[in-house]
Amino acid sequence: MIVPPERYIMMFKDLKIRRIGVIHDPAKTGWYLRLVRKAAQEAGIELLIREVTVPRDTLSRISGLTGKVDALWMIPDTTAVTRETIEAYFRFA
Repeated sequence: MIVPPERYIMMFKDLKIRRIGVIHDPAKTGWYLRLVRKAAQEAGIELLIREVTVPRDTLSRISGLTGKVDALWMIPDTTAVTRETIEAYFRFA
């Protein structure tokens, strides 16, 4: 499930997506977000990163991105993406 972020960033760039929202738990995917930040910066893409430490915070972080991003990147993070939060990701889309 963990694909090099450069592949996603290039896909976003091809789709002309300039602002991407990402929700994650730094303890679980902080290492991946460091790679994501580097790839996005090199491609000229703005990231709006929101951190969560418990799944229930994900819903408010998603709604807080409304109107601020062109896409929401659902990375494989077991805090941010759970059975309880998955529907909110799809509703946002």
